[in-house]
Amino acid sequence: MSLPPILETPLLSCLPQGTQIVSAKPFRPDYRTFPMRVSLRYPDGCSRDCVVKINKDEVVVREMHALRTLALLGLPVPELLSDSVPLPSEMGLSFFVMSELPGYPLPWCGVASLHEADLTCRLVLEAVAQLHQMTDRVLAVETKEPTLLFPRKTLQTEFDAVVGNAGDWMRLNPVQRALRVICA
Repeated sequence: MSLPPILETPLLSCLPQGTQIVSAKPFRPDYRTFPMRVSLRYPDGCSRDCVVKINKDEVVVREMHALRTLALLGLPVPELLSDSVPLPSEMGLSFFVMSELPGYPLPWCGVASLHEADLTCRLVLEAVAQLHQMTDRVLAVETKEPTLLFPRKTLQTEFDAVVGNAGDWMRLNPVQRALRVICA
């Protein structure tokens, strides 16, 4: 697979002039086109693989802020190789380029074996536990760098938003019974 034409010019515009795109391949070809591994050849002859991600503007900005914050905390995160770049013909979508970390991406769908599924779950749980332990450090970084603020949501605020913005379906008996159980 090659890089979609809509992305080629904007991508090259945020890299050193004379950079060439050698190849492009999705990490999950049977599921989604992006994130995509893109192999580049720079004008000095050096080659580098990078990762291109596309998403809604606010999601791209939030992920870039998260990566910057995690880097300030000393965690191994990809290096940001570009700013957020809006896609001209795709309203509300942006992309960014980051380095590729060594290792393998976690499996998404169709885990090949029980061992692989177990390893994936353990790695995710370990990462979540480490992030929970860093809450105070994240708050300290956010105090020094207010532009790196993470959104603050809880299950309760999410629930209140769903209930508060619900339509007529909220008056249905099964929904009312479920709400009584949840709120008990």
